[in-house]
Amino acid sequence: MNRAGAPSMNRALRRARPLWTLILLAALIPAPSPAHRSWAGDPGGEESARPPAVVAQLPAVAAVPTPAPPNMTLPRQPVPQGGSFLVIVEGAGIAAVSVTFAGRAYPAVPDGGGWLAVIGVGQRAGLTEQHPPGTYPVQATVSLDGGDIVMLTGEVTVTATDFPVEAITLDPATAALLDPALIERELAVLRRVLAEFTPTRRWDGFFVRPTQGPITDVFGSRRSFNGGPPTGSHSGVDFGAPAGAPVVAAAPGRVAFAGPLPVRGNAVYIDHGLGVVTGYDHLSHIAVQPGQEVQAGEPIGAVGATGLATGPHLHWEVAVAGYFVNGLLWLPPE
Repeated sequence: MNRAGAPSMNRALRRARPLWTLILLAALIPAPSPAHRSWAGDPGGEESARPPAVVAQLPAVAAVPTPAPPNMTLPRQPVPQGGSFLVIVEGAGIAAVSVTFAGRAYPAVPDGGGWLAVIGVGQRAGLTEQHPPGTYPVQATVSLDGGDIVMLTGEVTVTATDFPVEAITLDPATAALLDPALIERELAVLRRVLAEFTPTRRWDGFFVRPTQGPITDVFGSRRSFNGGPPTGSHSGVDFGAPAGAPVVAAAPGRVAFAGPLPVRGNAVYIDHGLGVVTGYDHLSHIAVQPGQEVQAGEPIGAVGATGLATGPHLHWEVAVAGYFVNGLLWLPPE
């Protein structure tokens, strides 16, 4: 899976926010690109317009620091379908920030000395469509303490991912779980869970692997059941493991849901903050309760084959602001 060029953060951001050196920078943020700024009332800088000889004759005065105007950091390299990225806004006297990407608003929150929004380039819950390839506008509306509004604009390019087609054979009893009424009932639960937003980031750095075992299916693969045309898109990553193998939390967070679902079987969903949620499906049993705080690597259940499953495995999902994304990009490179 292409990680879009092993992104890095600029020196200014590292000095301002040492905590962010571990916030998935190696996986999610390419080198920053400049964003265009329009700011009503931007001081003109009279002295800088004078000829050098005249400036040299001005009496010496104590320098008055000028507050840094807001600026926005975006990934310079393209983001693949199924990827994620950060929008970082810095500057003095910022009271609030709102970010839009591809026409949708995302909340930004104070984090480590600036303002941070996490964006997912994936598929919505219940929809198979990904963000189509192309260049998308990104806009940050920055409200300053004095009441001024600053508009920062930029662009992010989304590149196509070649999602494979997987043929799956189901027995009649398992195929009955594809009933649209059952699926919609499950999606109603997921939409509610994924819509929650906790304005505190609970994780630092890469996530941990939720279980041991080989990867048996990738994110985004299109599903053909019993010889029919592809009708679905795989919302997570499958890990092949024997029944009863431990399943652990991929990062610190709060259990947002724990219980049975028609298709996903016994499931646990953990809220990690800033709109990031992980899901653990087809479990043989659940070892946590809703509202429980968990740490990375803490057991939350065991591998099973409940729900729509042809055998024991873990279906692991990562969602960002309601979009399912490729969880492998949140794990350390192998």
